[in-house]
Parts: sequence; C-alpha cells; structure tokens
Amino acid sequence: MNKGAGRPNLGKSETIKQRAVTVYVPTSNMFEEWKAEAAMHGVSVSRLVYELVDNAIRKRDSNFIPREELEKKVDDLQAEVESLSERLAQAEAFEKEDRETIAKYRQKLSAMPATLDPRFTKKIASLFLKRDVVPLNAIPGLIGIGLDDKQGMAKIVDSMNFLVACDFIQENMNEGRWVAERGHRRHYTGKKG
Repeated sequence: MNKGAGRPNLGKSETIKQRAVTVYVPTSNMFEEWKAEAAMHGVSVSRLVYELVDNAIRKRDSNFIPREELEKKVDDLQAEVESLSERLAQAEAFEKEDRETIAKYRQKLSAMPATLDPRFTKKIASLFLKRDVVPLNAIPGLIGIGLDDKQGMAKIVDSMNFLVACDFIQENMNEGRWVAERGHRRHYTGKKG
C-alpha cells in the first residue's frame, strides 16, 4: 500500500521538536476558553497562542510584567486600600467628634458674662492646663494677684465660676482640677501599606 502525497516536507519535520513550546494553562476552564476562542477564529489552539504571543512581541511592550507579579501587586494595593480606608474612617470619626466638642464649647462660651475679664480667665485656664490640679488658695499668687486686691480677687472668682459652669474645671473644697479635653492626644493606628 502506497502512502499518499500528504503535506510536502519543507524541512520543518526535522526541527519540530526543537521548535515545540509546551504551555500549561492554570485551569481546565481557561484551556476550554482558549479552545473556544481558537475555534471561533478557525485556527488551532497552538496557532492562536502563537499569533497572540507574536503580536505582543511585535508591539515591543517593554513594560511586560509576569501575571504572578501583577497579582501580587494587586493584592498589595488592595491591602493598602483597606488600611487607608480604615485610617480615613478613623480620621473622619475623630473630625466629627472634634466638631461636636467645638460646638459644645462654643455654646458654653457664648454664655460668657459681660463682666468677665478674658485675661484673668486665660491666665487661670493656662495655669490648670499646665498643672491639671491647682490648690484654690494658690491661684491668686500663681497669677500675680495679692490677697488684698479686692478687684483682682473678684475677677478670679468670676473667672473660676465661669470655667466651672462651662465644665472646664471641677472644684472641690481645696483644689480645682482641669476636666475638659486638651486637644489631640489621639494617634492614628492604621498602618501604611
């Protein structure tokens, strides 16, 4: 029995093993998709892969990054987005809390009596901010007012009454304690990706 003519030998048969490339597709679903794509174009899977790879090489994409590296970058970026989202939510919560605190203190400060001397109030507030707890009988001397200065003593009493009414200071019989918030002692805990 004679063999038919078949395809002509153009010298490629001898080098077929040297030109072979084996590609292992990550999933059988992906292979089926490639097969369907090749069938849609009327070529073999081998020809489809050859054409796509050759086209990509001809475009000379110098920014080629392996899929695994791209997936790792995507995972890293997603983790960073999650971290930044948490930090943003935390910052927004702090900002809301600060706005509410400011509004609360503005309302209290709006009730400031006209006779109140802001210089004395500021000196007393500064004193408590530095020390937290101050003996009440030491306040005049600490802000430079003599006990015999009736006007100065009246201003101290007015200022203390105002600071207590605004919930900045809490008094007991012998001492006063600063109880209002002191600004930003918070720290953001979100880590940078």
